[in-house]
Amino acid sequence: MCRSCFQSNPVNCIRTTCTFTSLHVSQSDQPRLDPGLNSEEEKDRAIMESPSSPLDPDLIREVLECPICLETYNQEQMRPKLLQCGHTVCRQCLEKLLASTINGVRCPFCSKVSRMSSISQLADNLTVLKILDCTLSCSAAAAALMCKSCCSRLPRQYCHECTTVLCELCKGEGHLDQGHQVQPIRVAAEQRRKELAGKLKALRNVMGEIQKKKTAIESISKALRLKYRAVQQDYTTAELRLQEELSRSRRTFTTSLAEVEKLNGHVLEEQTYFLNIAEDDGGGSDDEELDLRSNLPAMFQLQEPELVRAEHTQPLEVGQRCRYGWSYRGGGMRFTSQL
Repeated sequence: MCRSCFQSNPVNCIRTTCTFTSLHVSQSDQPRLDPGLNSEEEKDRAIMESPSSPLDPDLIREVLECPICLETYNQEQMRPKLLQCGHTVCRQCLEKLLASTINGVRCPFCSKVSRMSSISQLADNLTVLKILDCTLSCSAAAAALMCKSCCSRLPRQYCHECTTVLCELCKGEGHLDQGHQVQPIRVAAEQRRKELAGKLKALRNVMGEIQKKKTAIESISKALRLKYRAVQQDYTTAELRLQEELSRSRRTFTTSLAEVEKLNGHVLEEQTYFLNIAEDDGGGSDDEELDLRSNLPAMFQLQEPELVRAEHTQPLEVGQRCRYGWSYRGGGMRFTSQL
């Protein structure tokens, strides 16, 4: 950091003889360039490959500025271009030189002509571009570490209300005079570290409890699934058994009904037979026919519908067996059922 102009970038320093911290060195400590190095690219390479020692801002400015317009190179219009002689000039200056000549540009330093029809035919000075990228990156990184108020000094204090870092000169105005809690960065960092450690411990405990509950829920869910499968299997078995009992009851009822119809047919035949005999004997009156009908044996009379009714009127339950049969009661055949 320059103590005179407060510039963090040596290229932007406004004083030629400023005391740039960690960059100014004595003339004897500056990297010595070979006198035979005439081109700008060779000088740039010599600077990059020189022993790791502080660099002179004047030397850096000489490398990163166009020697014609004295503007700092950039990635756009001021892009550094290499002439065929090895010197570096910005794109803007080369366009002006090319506009005043035909099929070439004369180097303003060595007078060597570089034959070309367009600026795009010249290569970029990649060394200068790399130095520019490093300079911009270092400047951005340095600015991020500076005091958030003045952006020129390293921070030493931390304001809890504003959650920002401050230097010693900026901690008073707008912070301490407003009653804010300002602490050294180390103290604030240690306090925040303890708070985060406590929160992390509590979070781990909560995660442990959640894991236990998750395991218990998984066990209950597994037991419920097994119980559901068992109940479903029992329901299926009971349904099949009920269907079998119902089918068996239907078959028994159908067989019994067929037997009743068969017996009624026999009775009807016997009644017809006796009526025919009575008619052949003299064709008696209707009263005699009624007497004859009344005197017929009960077993030869047609069964009335109420006689073909099961005596058991209670509903059947699954698995309960019912017996069917015939009985001779009250002078007639009766269909009976018994559990």
